[in-house]
Amino acid sequence: SAVAAVLRRPANPVFTPQRLRQVKMPILLVNGAADPVAARVEQLLAALPTAQLHVLPGVGHFDLPVQPEFQRLAIAFLTREDTLS
Repeated sequence: SAVAAVLRRPANPVFTPQRLRQVKMPILLVNGAADPVAARVEQLLAALPTAQLHVLPGVGHFDLPVQPEFQRLAIAFLTREDTLS
């Protein structure tokens, strides 16, 4: 069953701030301002020295990917020259 498979899988890795600081590539963080799941983004941003944050007003957790502004930011980030190296 699906529940048994979930219980058998390995635990999720723990990413400490010290471990996240080792990431050297550009990172894009996009959150919705109305997303309670992403409320602690400041801690993540502080641990990722190369990250840039964009917060979309009035956007929740599940409707973030369909937002035109999210799509624009993601495409612009993924097509930047410095994200390819």
